Amino acid sequence: MFLFKQRRARVLALAVIAAVVVAGIAKAAIPDANGVIKACYMKNGGALRVADTGSCKSTEVALNWNQVGPAGLTWKGEWASGSGYQPRDAVLYQGSSYIAIFPNQGSAPPNSNWMLLAAAGAKGDKGDAGSAGASGPSGPPGPKGDKGDKGDKGDPGAAGTSTGYSATGTYHPLAGTETIISKDLPAGKYVLFARVEVDHNPTLDDGAGSCSIPSDSSGAILSGGTVETTIALTSTIDHPGGVITLKCTEVSGDFEVGSAHLTAVKVDSLG
Repeated sequence: MFLFKQRRARVLALAVIAAVVVAGIAKAAIPDANGVIKACYMKNGGALRVADTGSCKSTEVALNWNQVGPAGLTWKGEWASGSGYQPRDAVLYQGSSYIAIFPNQGSAPPNSNWMLLAAAGAKGDKGDAGSAGASGPSGPPGPKGDKGDKGDKGDPGAAGTSTGYSATGTYHPLAGTETIISKDLPAGKYVLFARVEVDHNPTLDDGAGSCSIPSDSSGAILSGGTVETTIALTSTIDHPGGVITLKCTEVSGDFEVGSAHLTAVKVDSLG
């Protein structure tokens, strides 16, 4: 009877101890409310056991670690003046990245509200030139352009070099060949012009005659009612210098010179 009572008391004691342990286990959480996991590491042998209370034996070393890591940054992209930022917000500004350490709005980094995360890299070297691309097809011809403005008038050319000489002769009756005009000219190339008015006495016989300058001559016949006529002479000469003459000749009858004129124009060349 006595042994039965001892056995019964022992069972009751074990039941109470088990209830206390179960209650303690139910009360303690692994990890705890702060996310901390507590354990004990056996100094001899290295055995590791989880301890919800963190209470370890003298033969053990207490170890703790956090199941939840520290809060990370929140990437917000390009910094915007109208956006508000909180600590741990990260932005990109002018090629560099920053993390906010104080609340702010409209405060462009860098300043005391921000901490630099990564600076913008230096500009790289210029790359080698690429090879030339293939030529594209030719386009259609463009429309014809408008007519341009009239150009300015050019400067006048230099004056040509020419010199003129002239001489006249008056009434001169003829008896054979007579010199009507003589003119001394320097050496050079000349164009000669001569005009001779010839006449005759109609009561006498008809007249005939001729006049000449260097390189040209011409004649005239006056008869009947013809009282006067004109002989025109023209020539070009390369004159060595000296006197040139206008001469007239009476061939027959009555033939006279009423007036005469000779012009010599010096030129650069003769065509």
